[in-house]
Amino acid sequence: MARMTEAELKAAVLEQIEDSEGYETDELSRLRQEALDYYFNRPSAAPTAPGRSSLQSSDVADMIEAVCAQILPAFEGESIVEFEPINENDVEQARVETDTVNYVVMQLNKGYYELQTAIRDALLLRNGLMKVWLDENTEVDKETYINLTELEFGQVMQGALTPKQLREEDNGHSVEVLEQRDDGFSDVRVTTKQTERKVKVEAIDPTNFMWERDYDCIFLGDVRFCAERSLPTRSDLIKMGYPKSKVMALNSGGNDTHLDALARNQHSARRNWRGPSPAEDLIEYYECYFRVDRDRDGEAELLKICIASDTILSVEEVEYIPYASGTPFLQPHRFNGLGMFDKLRHVQDAKTAVLRQLMDNQNHANNARVGAVDGAVNMDDLTNSRPGGVIRMRSPD
Repeated sequence: MARMTEAELKAAVLEQIEDSEGYETDELSRLRQEALDYYFNRPSAAPTAPGRSSLQSSDVADMIEAVCAQILPAFEGESIVEFEPINENDVEQARVETDTVNYVVMQLNKGYYELQTAIRDALLLRNGLMKVWLDENTEVDKETYINLTELEFGQVMQGALTPKQLREEDNGHSVEVLEQRDDGFSDVRVTTKQTERKVKVEAIDPTNFMWERDYDCIFLGDVRFCAERSLPTRSDLIKMGYPKSKVMALNSGGNDTHLDALARNQHSARRNWRGPSPAEDLIEYYECYFRVDRDRDGEAELLKICIASDTILSVEEVEYIPYASGTPFLQPHRFNGLGMFDKLRHVQDAKTAVLRQLMDNQNHANNARVGAVDGAVNMDDLTNSRPGGVIRMRSPD
Protein backbone atom coordinates (compact mmCIF):
# COMPACT_ATOMS: atom_id res chain seq x y z
CA MET A 1 0.00 0.00 0.00
CA ALA A 2 1.04 3.59 -0.59
CA ARG A 3 2.72 5.57 2.17
CA MET A 4 0.49 7.98 4.13
CA THR A 5 0.43 11.42 2.59
CA GLU A 6 1.18 14.51 4.67
CA ALA A 7 -2.50 15.48 4.52
CA GLU A 8 -3.56 12.07 5.86
CA LEU A 9 -0.96 12.20 8.62
CA LYS A 10 -2.00 15.73 9.60
CA ALA A 11 -5.67 14.73 9.77
CA ALA A 12 -4.81 11.74 11.98
CA VAL A 13 -2.70 13.87 14.36
CA LEU A 14 -5.33 16.62 14.69
CA GLU A 15 -7.97 14.01 15.44
CA GLN A 16 -5.79 12.54 18.19
CA ILE A 17 -5.20 16.00 19.71
CA GLU A 18 -8.90 16.84 19.84
CA ASP A 19 -9.76 13.45 21.35
CA SER A 20 -6.99 13.48 23.97
CA GLU A 21 -7.51 13.77 27.71
CA GLY A 22 -6.46 17.19 28.94
CA TYR A 23 -7.45 18.96 25.71
CA GLU A 24 -9.11 22.38 26.15
CA THR A 25 -12.40 22.30 28.07
CA ASP A 26 -12.81 18.61 28.87
CA GLU A 27 -13.60 17.25 32.36
CA LEU A 28 -9.95 16.97 33.39
CA SER A 29 -9.29 20.60 32.49
CA ARG A 30 -12.27 21.65 34.61
CA LEU A 31 -10.99 19.66 37.61
CA ARG A 32 -7.53 21.18 37.26
CA GLN A 33 -9.09 24.63 37.09
CA GLU A 34 -10.88 23.96 40.39
CA ALA A 35 -7.69 22.59 41.97
CA LEU A 36 -5.76 25.74 41.07
CA ASP A 37 -8.57 27.94 42.39
CA TYR A 38 -8.52 26.05 45.70
CA TYR A 39 -4.73 26.24 45.93
CA PHE A 40 -4.66 30.00 45.32
CA ASN A 41 -7.52 30.35 47.81
CA ARG A 42 -9.89 31.97 45.38
CA PRO A 43 -13.42 32.02 46.86
CA SER A 44 -15.27 28.84 45.95
CA ALA A 45 -18.63 30.58 46.43
CA ALA A 46 -19.86 34.14 46.90
CA PRO A 47 -21.24 35.19 50.30
CA THR A 48 -24.93 34.37 50.71
CA ALA A 49 -25.78 38.06 51.26
CA PRO A 50 -24.04 41.44 51.12
CA GLY A 51 -21.94 42.06 54.21
CA ARG A 52 -21.50 38.37 55.00
CA SER A 53 -18.06 36.80 55.42
CA SER A 54 -16.10 35.64 52.36
CA LEU A 55 -13.43 33.90 54.45
CA GLN A 56 -11.85 30.91 52.68
CA SER A 57 -10.15 27.92 54.31
CA SER A 58 -6.81 26.92 52.75
CA ASP A 59 -6.54 23.21 53.51
CA VAL A 60 -5.39 22.20 50.02
CA ALA A 61 -2.53 24.71 49.91
CA ASP A 62 -1.55 24.06 53.53
CA MET A 63 -1.32 20.30 53.02
CA ILE A 64 0.72 20.66 49.82
CA GLU A 65 3.19 22.95 51.58
CA ALA A 66 3.40 20.54 54.53
CA VAL A 67 4.10 17.56 52.28
CA CYS A 68 6.70 19.51 50.29
CA ALA A 69 8.44 20.42 53.55
CA GLN A 70 8.82 16.69 54.21
CA ILE A 71 9.80 15.59 50.69
CA LEU A 72 12.04 18.33 49.28
CA PRO A 73 14.97 18.03 51.74
CA ALA A 74 15.75 14.69 50.06
CA PHE A 75 16.59 16.60 46.86
CA GLU A 76 18.70 19.36 48.39
CA GLY A 77 21.98 17.46 48.03
CA GLU A 78 24.02 17.07 44.87
CA SER A 79 23.35 13.32 44.63
CA ILE A 80 19.82 12.18 43.85
CA VAL A 81 20.65 8.93 42.10
CA GLU A 82 23.26 6.22 42.56
CA PHE A 83 24.18 3.49 40.08
CA GLU A 84 25.05 0.10 41.57
CA PRO A 85 27.91 -1.87 40.01
CA ILE A 86 27.01 -5.20 38.42
CA ASN A 87 30.31 -6.81 39.39
CA GLU A 88 33.70 -5.84 40.82
CA ASN A 89 34.90 -4.64 37.42
CA ASP A 90 31.97 -2.22 37.14
CA VAL A 91 32.63 -0.22 40.32
CA GLU A 92 34.48 2.66 38.67
CA GLN A 93 32.01 2.84 35.76
CA ALA A 94 29.07 2.98 38.19
CA ARG A 95 30.77 5.81 40.08
CA VAL A 96 31.35 7.77 36.88
CA GLU A 97 27.73 7.28 35.78
CA THR A 98 26.48 8.40 39.21
CA ASP A 99 28.60 11.56 39.20
CA THR A 100 27.73 12.37 35.58
CA VAL A 101 23.96 12.00 35.93
CA ASN A 102 23.84 13.95 39.18
CA TYR A 103 25.95 16.75 37.68
CA VAL A 104 23.87 16.97 34.50
CA VAL A 105 20.53 16.93 36.35
CA MET A 106 21.28 18.94 39.49
CA GLN A 107 23.92 21.40 38.26
CA LEU A 108 23.46 21.94 34.53
CA ASN A 109 19.65 21.76 34.58
CA LYS A 110 18.81 23.27 38.01
CA GLY A 111 17.47 19.90 39.10
CA TYR A 112 16.21 20.99 42.52
CA TYR A 113 13.92 23.60 41.00
CA GLU A 114 12.68 21.30 38.21
CA LEU A 115 12.02 18.39 40.58
CA GLN A 116 10.24 20.66 43.05
CA THR A 117 8.06 22.00 40.24
CA ALA A 118 7.08 18.50 39.11
CA ILE A 119 6.36 17.39 42.70
CA ARG A 120 4.11 20.38 43.33
CA ASP A 121 2.30 19.77 40.03
CA ALA A 122 1.70 16.15 41.02
CA LEU A 123 0.40 17.02 44.50
CA LEU A 124 -2.06 19.57 43.13
CA LEU A 125 -2.89 18.47 39.58
CA ARG A 126 -2.70 14.68 39.96
CA ASN A 127 0.34 14.16 37.72
CA GLY A 128 3.83 15.64 37.62
CA LEU A 129 5.75 15.47 34.34
CA MET A 130 9.44 15.61 33.48
CA LYS A 131 10.97 15.79 30.02
CA VAL A 132 14.50 14.60 29.21
CA TRP A 133 15.93 15.17 25.75
CA LEU A 134 19.06 16.03 23.78
CA ASP A 135 18.82 19.66 22.76
CA GLU A 136 20.72 20.82 19.69
CA ASN A 137 21.42 24.51 19.31
CA THR A 138 23.04 25.71 16.10
CA GLU A 139 24.57 29.16 15.86
CA VAL A 140 25.54 30.68 12.52
CA ASP A 141 27.90 33.64 12.55
CA LYS A 142 28.81 35.76 9.50
CA GLU A 143 31.78 38.12 9.30
CA THR A 144 33.07 40.20 6.37
CA TYR A 145 36.80 40.80 5.86
CA ILE A 146 38.01 43.67 3.65
CA ASN A 147 41.35 44.05 1.87
CA LEU A 148 42.87 40.68 2.68
CA THR A 149 46.35 40.04 1.33
CA GLU A 150 47.08 36.91 -0.70
CA LEU A 151 48.58 35.28 2.40
CA GLU A 152 45.59 36.18 4.56
CA PHE A 153 43.21 35.06 1.81
CA GLY A 154 44.96 31.68 1.63
CA GLN A 155 44.74 31.26 5.40
CA VAL A 156 41.02 32.03 5.37
CA MET A 157 40.38 29.63 2.51
CA GLN A 158 42.31 26.80 4.10
CA GLY A 159 39.90 24.17 5.42
CA ALA A 160 36.78 26.01 4.31
CA LEU A 161 33.66 24.01 3.49
CA THR A 162 31.39 24.47 0.53
CA PRO A 163 27.91 25.85 1.35
CA LYS A 164 26.45 22.36 0.80
CA GLN A 165 28.99 20.80 3.18
CA LEU A 166 28.32 23.54 5.70
CA ARG A 167 24.62 22.65 5.75
CA GLU A 168 25.40 18.97 6.20
CA GLU A 169 28.18 19.29 8.77
CA ASP A 170 27.58 20.04 12.45
CA ASN A 171 30.47 22.50 12.52
CA GLY A 172 32.62 24.30 9.99
CA HIS A 173 32.99 27.50 8.01
CA SER A 174 32.53 28.50 4.40
CA VAL A 175 34.01 31.45 2.53
CA GLU A 176 32.19 33.57 -0.02
CA VAL A 177 34.53 35.66 -2.17
CA LEU A 178 32.93 39.07 -2.58
CA GLU A 179 35.68 40.60 -4.73
CA GLN A 180 39.20 39.79 -5.93
CA ARG A 181 41.02 42.86 -7.22
CA ASP A 182 43.97 43.16 -9.53
CA ASP A 183 46.05 44.69 -6.75
CA GLY A 184 46.03 41.32 -4.97
CA PHE A 185 43.61 42.28 -2.22
CA SER A 186 40.31 40.43 -1.65
CA ASP A 187 37.05 40.94 0.19
CA VAL A 188 35.41 37.82 1.64
CA ARG A 189 32.49 36.84 3.87
CA VAL A 190 33.10 33.96 6.30
CA THR A 191 30.12 31.95 7.57
CA THR A 192 30.79 29.83 10.67
CA LYS A 193 28.43 27.15 11.92
CA GLN A 194 28.65 25.78 15.46
CA THR A 195 26.28 23.09 16.79
CA GLU A 196 26.07 22.51 20.54
CA ARG A 197 24.33 19.53 22.12
CA LYS A 198 23.07 19.48 25.70
CA VAL A 199 21.03 17.04 27.77
CA LYS A 200 18.00 18.99 29.02
CA VAL A 201 15.82 18.06 32.00
CA GLU A 202 12.69 20.11 32.51
CA ALA A 203 9.40 19.97 34.40
CA ILE A 204 6.42 20.14 32.04
CA ASP A 205 3.21 21.99 32.92
CA PRO A 206 0.46 19.31 33.11
CA THR A 207 -2.07 21.85 31.86
CA ASN A 208 -0.22 21.79 28.53
CA PHE A 209 0.07 18.01 28.27
CA MET A 210 -2.41 15.59 26.71
CA TRP A 211 -2.47 11.88 26.08
CA GLU A 212 -4.45 9.06 24.53
CA ARG A 213 -7.89 8.84 26.08
CA ASP A 214 -8.34 5.90 28.50
CA TYR A 215 -4.62 5.08 28.55
CA ASP A 216 -4.24 2.55 31.37
CA CYS A 217 -0.68 2.95 32.73
CA ILE A 218 1.27 5.59 34.64
CA PHE A 219 4.32 4.97 32.42
CA LEU A 220 4.29 6.71 29.04
CA GLY A 221 6.67 4.38 27.25
CA ASP A 222 3.90 2.47 25.49
CA VAL A 223 1.32 5.23 25.03
CA ARG A 224 -0.06 5.44 21.51
CA PHE A 225 -0.32 9.22 21.49
CA CYS A 226 0.79 12.10 23.69
CA ALA A 227 1.52 15.74 22.99
CA GLU A 228 2.88 18.88 24.63
CA ARG A 229 1.32 22.24 23.78
CA SER A 230 3.15 25.57 23.88
CA LEU A 231 2.87 29.12 22.55
CA PRO A 232 6.21 30.10 20.99
CA THR A 233 6.67 33.18 18.83
CA ARG A 234 7.60 32.99 15.17
CA SER A 235 11.11 34.02 16.19
CA ASP A 236 11.29 31.09 18.63
CA LEU A 237 10.26 28.64 15.90
CA ILE A 238 12.95 29.96 13.56
CA LYS A 239 15.57 29.50 16.31
CA MET A 240 14.34 25.93 16.67
CA GLY A 241 15.53 25.34 13.11
CA TYR A 242 12.32 25.53 11.08
CA PRO A 243 12.53 27.25 7.68
CA LYS A 244 11.82 30.96 7.96
CA SER A 245 9.57 30.98 4.89
CA LYS A 246 7.40 28.22 6.37
CA VAL A 247 7.21 29.86 9.79
CA MET A 248 6.28 33.29 8.45
CA ALA A 249 3.43 31.70 6.47
CA LEU A 250 1.80 30.28 9.64
CA ASN A 251 -1.47 31.80 10.79
CA SER A 252 -1.60 33.31 14.27
CA GLY A 253 -5.00 33.32 15.88
CA GLY A 254 -7.27 31.95 18.59
CA ASN A 255 -7.03 32.35 22.35
CA ASP A 256 -5.70 30.30 25.23
CA THR A 257 -9.06 28.68 26.00
CA HIS A 258 -7.76 25.86 28.19
CA LEU A 259 -9.58 26.29 31.50
CA ASP A 260 -6.71 24.96 33.61
CA ALA A 261 -4.08 27.09 31.85
CA LEU A 262 -6.22 30.19 32.36
CA ALA A 263 -6.67 29.31 36.04
CA ARG A 264 -2.89 29.01 36.53
CA ASN A 265 -2.18 32.27 34.68
CA GLN A 266 -5.26 34.19 35.75
CA HIS A 267 -3.45 37.51 35.92
CA SER A 268 -0.94 36.90 33.13
CA ALA A 269 -2.68 34.71 30.56
CA ARG A 270 -1.23 35.25 27.12
CA ARG A 271 -4.28 36.12 25.07
CA ASN A 272 -2.80 38.63 22.66
CA TRP A 273 -1.71 36.54 19.73
CA ARG A 274 -0.27 39.43 17.72
CA GLY A 275 2.93 41.19 18.67
CA PRO A 276 4.34 44.53 17.55
CA SER A 277 5.80 42.71 14.53
CA PRO A 278 5.12 39.32 12.89
CA ALA A 279 8.22 37.86 14.60
CA GLU A 280 6.52 38.25 18.01
CA ASP A 281 3.19 36.68 17.03
CA LEU A 282 2.26 33.73 19.24
CA ILE A 283 1.75 30.43 17.43
CA GLU A 284 -0.06 27.41 18.87
CA TYR A 285 2.51 24.62 18.65
CA TYR A 286 2.20 20.90 19.43
CA GLU A 287 5.07 18.45 19.86
CA CYS A 288 3.36 15.10 19.31
CA TYR A 289 4.51 11.50 19.73
CA PHE A 290 2.30 9.20 17.70
CA ARG A 291 2.51 5.47 17.00
CA VAL A 292 1.15 5.09 13.49
CA ASP A 293 1.76 2.82 10.51
CA ARG A 294 2.92 5.56 8.19
CA ASP A 295 4.50 3.11 5.73
CA ARG A 296 1.41 0.85 5.79
CA ASP A 297 3.65 -2.19 6.30
CA GLY A 298 1.61 -3.56 9.19
CA GLU A 299 3.90 -2.20 11.95
CA ALA A 300 3.38 1.13 13.69
CA GLU A 301 6.38 3.42 14.03
CA LEU A 302 6.89 5.99 16.79
CA LEU A 303 6.91 9.38 15.10
CA LYS A 304 7.72 12.81 16.52
CA ILE A 305 5.41 15.19 14.69
CA CYS A 306 5.65 18.93 15.28
CA ILE A 307 2.60 20.84 14.10
CA ALA A 308 1.69 24.52 14.33
CA SER A 309 -1.43 26.29 13.09
CA ASP A 310 -2.58 23.07 11.38
CA THR A 311 0.72 22.90 9.46
CA ILE A 312 3.18 20.04 9.92
CA LEU A 313 6.64 21.51 10.48
CA SER A 314 8.59 18.28 10.86
CA VAL A 315 8.20 14.51 11.05
CA GLU A 316 10.88 12.13 12.25
CA GLU A 317 10.98 8.57 13.54
CA VAL A 318 12.27 8.35 17.13
CA GLU A 319 13.17 5.57 19.51
CA TYR A 320 11.48 6.69 22.72
CA ILE A 321 9.02 9.14 24.28
CA PRO A 322 11.00 11.72 26.34
CA TYR A 323 8.38 12.21 29.09
CA ALA A 324 8.16 10.62 32.56
CA SER A 325 5.18 10.94 34.90
CA GLY A 326 4.48 10.48 38.60
CA THR A 327 1.39 10.76 40.79
CA PRO A 328 0.80 10.97 44.59
CA PHE A 329 -2.07 8.47 44.63
CA LEU A 330 -2.03 5.80 41.96
CA GLN A 331 -5.28 4.81 40.29
CA PRO A 332 -4.91 1.22 39.06
CA HIS A 333 -5.11 0.88 35.28
CA ARG A 334 -5.18 4.64 34.78
CA PHE A 335 -2.54 7.16 33.72
CA ASN A 336 -4.16 9.97 35.68
CA GLY A 337 -3.80 9.57 39.44
CA LEU A 338 -5.26 11.61 42.30
CA GLY A 339 -3.86 14.66 44.07
CA MET A 340 -4.32 16.49 47.35
CA PHE A 341 -7.17 18.48 45.86
CA ASP A 342 -9.18 15.29 45.29
CA LYS A 343 -8.62 14.24 48.91
CA LEU A 344 -9.20 17.59 50.61
CA ARG A 345 -11.67 19.57 48.52
CA HIS A 346 -14.68 18.54 50.65
CA VAL A 347 -12.76 19.23 53.88
CA GLN A 348 -11.92 22.72 52.63
CA ASP A 349 -15.54 23.32 51.58
CA ALA A 350 -16.85 22.24 55.01
CA LYS A 351 -14.32 24.31 56.94
CA THR A 352 -15.00 27.31 54.72
CA ALA A 353 -18.73 27.09 55.49
CA VAL A 354 -18.10 26.76 59.25
CA LEU A 355 -15.57 29.62 59.32
CA ARG A 356 -17.92 31.91 57.44
CA GLN A 357 -20.75 31.16 59.86
CA LEU A 358 -18.50 31.76 62.86
CA MET A 359 -17.36 35.08 61.46
CA ASP A 360 -20.91 36.13 60.60
CA ASN A 361 -22.15 35.21 64.09
CA GLN A 362 -19.26 37.03 65.75
CA ASN A 363 -19.87 40.06 63.58
CA HIS A 364 -23.57 40.07 64.49
CA ALA A 365 -22.80 39.66 68.20
CA ASN A 366 -20.34 42.54 68.16
CA ASN A 367 -22.58 44.75 66.06
CA ALA A 368 -26.08 43.97 67.33
CA ARG A 369 -28.82 46.36 66.22
CA VAL A 370 -31.24 47.85 68.77
CA GLY A 371 -34.61 49.48 68.23
CA ALA A 372 -35.50 52.47 70.45
CA VAL A 373 -38.59 54.69 70.67
CA ASP A 374 -37.48 58.25 70.24
CA GLY A 375 -37.83 60.17 73.52
CA ALA A 376 -38.51 57.03 75.58
CA VAL A 377 -34.87 56.22 76.38
CA ASN A 378 -31.75 58.09 77.25
CA MET A 379 -29.75 57.95 73.98
CA ASP A 380 -26.41 58.52 75.71
CA ASP A 381 -26.97 55.46 77.88
CA LEU A 382 -28.15 53.44 74.86
CA THR A 383 -25.10 54.20 72.73
CA ASN A 384 -22.66 53.58 75.61
CA SER A 385 -21.59 49.93 75.37
CA ARG A 386 -20.08 49.82 78.91
CA PRO A 387 -20.61 46.30 80.33
CA GLY A 388 -23.36 46.32 82.99
CA GLY A 389 -24.30 49.88 82.19
CA VAL A 390 -27.84 51.08 83.02
CA ILE A 391 -30.10 52.42 80.27
CA ARG A 392 -32.47 55.01 81.70
CA MET A 393 -35.98 54.75 80.28
CA ARG A 394 -39.24 56.67 80.70
CA SER A 395 -42.46 54.88 81.60
CA PRO A 396 -44.72 54.62 78.62
CA ASP A 397 -47.75 56.86 78.79
